[in-house]
Amino acid sequence: MTDGDNELKISGDSEDSLELADASAWTENTSDSTGNFTSYTAELDNQTATLEVQNTLVE
Repeated sequence: MTDGDNELKISGDSEDSLELADASAWTENTSDSTGNFTSYTAELDNQTATLEVQNTLVE
């Protein structure tokens, strides 16, 4: 479900929502340079995964 670097980018609009099954495992990082996405990282199965979520889904 991710690319070779364990990165997944999720886009959506204000009518969409996102809920992580284990939200406590994820750490919020900074927004991207455009301010459109917020990055989260987690250690899963001994690998670092990165999730980029469009800010319309988390605001």
